[in-house]
Amino acid sequence: PSRVFRILALHGYSQTAEKLSSWLDPLRIILKEEFGKDVQFITPTSPLKVPKQGMDKTITSWDKNLRFGKGTIWFDSKYHGQKQSLEFLSDFFEKEGPFDGILGFSQGGAMCAMISALQCARKWPHPFKFVLLFASYIPALHFSELFPSDKPLECVPTLHCLGDKETTFDPDALELLTLTAFSPKCTKIVRFPGSHRIPNDLPTLRIIAKWIDGFLPFRFSLFAFYLY
Repeated sequence: PSRVFRILALHGYSQTAEKLSSWLDPLRIILKEEFGKDVQFITPTSPLKVPKQGMDKTITSWDKNLRFGKGTIWFDSKYHGQKQSLEFLSDFFEKEGPFDGILGFSQGGAMCAMISALQCARKWPHPFKFVLLFASYIPALHFSELFPSDKPLECVPTLHCLGDKETTFDPDALELLTLTAFSPKCTKIVRFPGSHRIPNDLPTLRIIAKWIDGFLPFRFSLFAFYLY
C-alpha cells in the first residue's frame, strides 16, 4: 500500500477543527488525483475557549461562534494562553506524530510560525519538513527572541498564501512581515483572488499542491522497477 502523509493543521481564531478540515478537502483531493499522494490533514481543536469578557464587539457582530461562546482560540489579543497552547501541541506531536509538515490558518498560522522559530532554535523536539501559512499574522514583534530582526529564519521551507481581497489584515503588510521573519531564500508567497480563507480556486490549489509534493517522497516499488 502507498504511504499516507500527515500534515498537522491548526484552525484560526474562534474556528473549529471541523470547519478547517472541510476547507482543506479540495487540496487533499488534488494531491491525491493529480500528484498521487495520500495526505491526511490532522486537525486538533485548541484547548482554550473564547473569553466571554473583553471581546471585540466588531468581531462578535459577524462571528456567531464568538457571540455564543462556542469558539476556541490559541491565545487572546495579548497572547495570553500562547504558552499553554504550545505545550498542548508539543504533547499532541508526541502522542499523534510524527508529521511531515504543519499548516495554519490565520491565528493557527501564527502558532505554526512560532513552532517553526522554536525548531530553528532547536527548542522544538518534534521535527517536520515544511510549514504552510494561510492569511496569517507573524508575531515577530511580540516574540523578538524567536524572530531576531537581523537574522531571518532559514531552517524551515515556508509557503504563505494571501488573498488579494483580504480585509482582516493588509495582505501587503503580511507579505512584508513574512519575508522579514522568514528568509526569502526558503519562503514562497502565493497571492490568490480571494479573501480571509484557504483558497478553493483550482490554479492556486495546484500551485500549493505542487509545492507540498516536493517534500513528499515518491514510494519506489518493485512493480515500477519491472516496468522499466
